[in-house]
Amino acid sequence: VSHMDHEPPVEGWDHSPFKGLVMGGWVSGCGVQDGKGSIATMLMATMALLQDRDLLLKGSIILAPLMGSKQANLGMRSLLGSGLRADWVIDVESTDLNIITTNGPSDKRLVRTLKKWHKRIERQQPLIADGTALGQAAAGRISAQAGIPTVLYGPGDRQSFEVWPTANERIWIEDLHMAAGIIALTMKDLLS
Repeated sequence: VSHMDHEPPVEGWDHSPFKGLVMGGWVSGCGVQDGKGSIATMLMATMALLQDRDLLLKGSIILAPLMGSKQANLGMRSLLGSGLRADWVIDVESTDLNIITTNGPSDKRLVRTLKKWHKRIERQQPLIADGTALGQAAAGRISAQAGIPTVLYGPGDRQSFEVWPTANERIWIEDLHMAAGIIALTMKDLLS
């Protein structure tokens, strides 16, 4: 899951905030750190899995770009209210490729699998942190409260900016690719 809505653009952009600009290994545009990059990561991860025509998954992958994250996460609440359930949730957020847990112990299968693939691809241990700082309305918090093993993981880091929301919001393209590959391998592992 991730969210489609983002903060409105602030003053001071060097280019139109609604036209993506690719330059020097970065993509810049309103929302790239706040949902849009995460959605691109989800799509790239799924497309990577679809490249393997011989792959047989023992389950389904649900892509859920949600709305209403700024309004108590109405999208996640609606999704869960529809009766749809998942075995695991990866809430693709700007965590700087760190694993944020929402269900307590970090030894659960989802965390172990994501950690394994992060370590193999990034060639270093990921930082694993408890998500106690998450807002009560975060999508990951809501799915965890529904009893679904959930982590937050994704490219970008909003905390690297002095103020948020910010003009010239950007995300490193290599981080998008890295996160997509790690998430794809995690999904393949969990569903094989």
